[in-house]
Amino acid sequence: MNITIEQIAELVKIFVAGDDVVSAETPAVRQIVKVEGGWIFYGDVSRRGDEVVVRNGGTVRFYCEPNGGLNRLASHKPSDKTKLDPAPGAIRFPASKVYATVDIQSGGI
Repeated sequence: MNITIEQIAELVKIFVAGDDVVSAETPAVRQIVKVEGGWIFYGDVSRRGDEVVVRNGGTVRFYCEPNGGLNRLASHKPSDKTKLDPAPGAIRFPASKVYATVDIQSGGI
């Protein structure tokens, strides 16, 4: 059986390193994420174990989208009334707090 260096590197990400378990991060998908407490985030969403990580995005502070709400926001340019707050870095929260996700289409946020 032959194994490549890339396959070994992937396995190392998954197995235990010292006392800490290292989890591989899933590939990022551009999404809107609705989270417990009424928070709505947007960006490149991935998972690392039980944690959700949002990069290259921010918070939807207020949205006023005619004919579709978050679904319209995911597929069209935001209206002038919608308020987006870009995040300076990654946003992290427990996966158990996610209520819903909407994939962002081209032309969306």
